[in-house]
Amino acid sequence: MMRDTASVGSFRWLDDVVQDLRFALRGLRRQPGFLVAALLTLGLGVGANVVMFSVADMAVFRSLPFPRADRLVAARTTFGPNHERNIWTSSWPDYEDYRDGASSFASLVAMAPMALDMTLEGNGEPERLRTTWISPGFFFTLGEQMTAGREFTTRENLAEGPPVVVISDGLWHSRFGGDRSVVGSRIVLDGEARTVVGVAPRGFSFIVRADVWAPVAQAGWGMARQSHNWLLLGRLASGVTLAQAQAEVDGIARALQAEYPESNHDKGLLLTRLQDVVVEGFGPSLFILWGAVGLVLLIACANVAALLLARGWTRRAELAARAALGAGRARLVRQLMAEHALVGLLASALGTAFALDLLPMLVTGTPLALLNIQPAVHASVLGFAIALALVTVLLSGLPPALAATGVDVAQELKAATQSGGGGHGRLQNALVVGQVAVSVVLLVAAGLLIGNVSRLGRVNPGFATQRVLTADIGLPRDRYTDGERRARFFEALLSRVRALPGVQAAGMASRIPIRDFGDNVGVWDPGHPPVRASDVRLAFQRVVLPGYFEALGIPLLSGRDVQATDGPESPPVLVVNQKLADALFPGVDPLGRNVAVDLAGDTMTLEVVGTVGDVRISSLASETDMAMYFSYYQRPFRTMGLVIRTAGKPSALVRPVRQALRSLDAGIPLGQVATMDAVLLGSLRFARTVTGVLAIFAAVALLLAGLGLYGLLAFQVTQRHHEIGIRMALGADAAAVFRLVLRRGLGLAGIGVMLGSAVLAVAGGVGSRPYIPVRATDPSVAFRLEAVPLAFVGVAVFLLCVAVAACLHPARRALRVDAINALKAE
Repeated sequence: MMRDTASVGSFRWLDDVVQDLRFALRGLRRQPGFLVAALLTLGLGVGANVVMFSVADMAVFRSLPFPRADRLVAARTTFGPNHERNIWTSSWPDYEDYRDGASSFASLVAMAPMALDMTLEGNGEPERLRTTWISPGFFFTLGEQMTAGREFTTRENLAEGPPVVVISDGLWHSRFGGDRSVVGSRIVLDGEARTVVGVAPRGFSFIVRADVWAPVAQAGWGMARQSHNWLLLGRLASGVTLAQAQAEVDGIARALQAEYPESNHDKGLLLTRLQDVVVEGFGPSLFILWGAVGLVLLIACANVAALLLARGWTRRAELAARAALGAGRARLVRQLMAEHALVGLLASALGTAFALDLLPMLVTGTPLALLNIQPAVHASVLGFAIALALVTVLLSGLPPALAATGVDVAQELKAATQSGGGGHGRLQNALVVGQVAVSVVLLVAAGLLIGNVSRLGRVNPGFATQRVLTADIGLPRDRYTDGERRARFFEALLSRVRALPGVQAAGMASRIPIRDFGDNVGVWDPGHPPVRASDVRLAFQRVVLPGYFEALGIPLLSGRDVQATDGPESPPVLVVNQKLADALFPGVDPLGRNVAVDLAGDTMTLEVVGTVGDVRISSLASETDMAMYFSYYQRPFRTMGLVIRTAGKPSALVRPVRQALRSLDAGIPLGQVATMDAVLLGSLRFARTVTGVLAIFAAVALLLAGLGLYGLLAFQVTQRHHEIGIRMALGADAAAVFRLVLRRGLGLAGIGVMLGSAVLAVAGGVGSRPYIPVRATDPSVAFRLEAVPLAFVGVAVFLLCVAVAACLHPARRALRVDAINALKAE
């Protein structure tokens, strides 16, 4: 019998929990308005934090989606005795020396940092494919298994080796129907037959999105020791630490400096965990966003706490009656917390659904997408969502629960409908003030970043962007073997394009600004050669046909454009931009002077025949770049970018341009068709994504703060309807009552605005120091905290307008209080 009694007692707590949950469900069903408000408020706050935790989980906490990703390292070239300056790329000969001389790596591979378009012919319509170059062992280093076939061998990675390629899984299915017999077959790329030796893993992407991978040694460019064109990736050998590997490559670097002083003076190699490189790319923006969603959650907590306080005040009579019937305070608190727990669970479900919708948009615009990291909410994130919602609602609900149950039973049963709750009112006032203050901080930050991206969009790149169409054209290797034939083809195409209705100007360059960054080489004044390799200036090189500067509206400042007469038999000529001219020949007319250019280890001397305006080649967020332009007739490339300035919509010219191209050669497709405006927008994709998400969070914060202020005023009008009625019975006019409510709301909002501005002043040192730039594509670049006062004024005015709007309805309700009924109640 004692055992049965003990057994019953041990399970009584479970019965109590079930009863509490049933009571909680009945209570929430009776007040659907409270439930909806609490779920929306808390769900938005939890959802925003789940989004950021998911991104951080993928970028920081969870390993990259490669086997033993902790062993993967990125290697970048550095200059200076202590790795003072670094660039992401290395030279091919340096790579070979590190690969062959270091035993710290299980494998060390190289890859091109970009992809170029190549034309696939046969087996259907010609198609432009994104092609990049990798060294043997690339997929092995990442731990990836080929879908079919294999990757390259060492013998195939020779300039004279057999032409081979690996194709993407997507191309395998779209073009070849997933037929495994494609392995070993031959495809024609840019007029050259290549053997398909393998199919990459499904959905594979790493840094560069590509359809085709070819051996590095067969790229035909960038193989000199002075040319830094290759990204290096390594997998540490078993048992080797990063510090040990760094010590070994430092020793190799010193040996290379001694052996090749002209190219390797003060040059080294810096190893970094690949996981750290990912965070390095957008970590500052990640923490900006996480700080923002933390503020949103604070506002949500304050709103939920205010809702629970109001609900507790309206349930005074109920709680007093239950206390009179014998319910202890602990039991009352437990029942109220059961309701709060249910709200937390439902809010976590709602927040997770919100996160699932928002997460793909955020991940797609970050470097995570370049590493094939797919947006997903993992079990750990779901656990985080549930825990966050429960902790949030319990923390915000416990003080109101204690306040609501700490009642004087006799007093509450006697006057449950009287005004009161002064302590409650002070707490609610503090919550609203806190919401407004946090909103000020978040809205100012969002305003700064949004303004920065908007400013970047308005930056003058130095060339025309409106009504400009861009595209790529690649000539097949087998049909256009010599430079003269290539030049005739492009001249004929430009002639036909310029004759099209609506075309104002047309030209061609080897790379389109902003879209195609990179390809910079060493340049110097032959009369003053650099003493050390690290002293060589780097300038972007572009090969252009006559008319390119006119097509993009780049002003010709002096001298002339390249001409058809600047052919292979003529002295080599060069057009430089003003920035390069000032760097090489300060205070001197550059026309007629010679410039030495390092082209893949061979020094070429050219005469400057013209200067043009400066343009931003690599990024809108960076300064204008040093650039030089070669004559196409002296360096005839097979692939060129086409730029067309139009009088109307550029899209209307796409079909006519394609027809003009087909009339010359039906086997050449038009690739990468886009307007220049679209190119510029694409370059700001990451910044726009981060700023857009921050704007969403700021809007949510503003909405919650406005709702919190409205809810408080509406509740206080309900609490004080007796007082208001007595005031009106004693002669107070409608304007006085309206001002009473309005003054309360604006007073709280004003205190919140001042508190938020004080936080900004302390945290940022307004007007005293620059905002720390992170990187060229980060939305915080080029912003200074001197802009905070202007942003603050706008936010303060906006918040006060929201406060006025939130006050209007409660004020109207106050005017409708019946003074006679209020006196009768007294």
